[in-house]
Amino acid sequence: MVRLEVAYRFVKGAPKNFYCAEVEFPGTENVGMKYMEGWELKDSGMLTSAMVVKSLDITSFEVKITEALLPEDGYRPTSLLS
Repeated sequence: MVRLEVAYRFVKGAPKNFYCAEVEFPGTENVGMKYMEGWELKDSGMLTSAMVVKSLDITSFEVKITEALLPEDGYRPTSLLS
């Protein structure tokens, strides 16, 4: 199991839509997603998650934040977070 904590900050406006944190571990098959609604987030804070991984040969990770007005419309990259 891997536990992640990633700091975030909205650089414009406040959270209002639906968000997805996509976690990838380069060089491995391990991936994870955390879906969130705007009301769950503050203007800045810490995203925390734990996930079971297939292999332990992890040396780095990448997090991409995407957003959607409605989940069924699909998620798109956002530039509102840093």
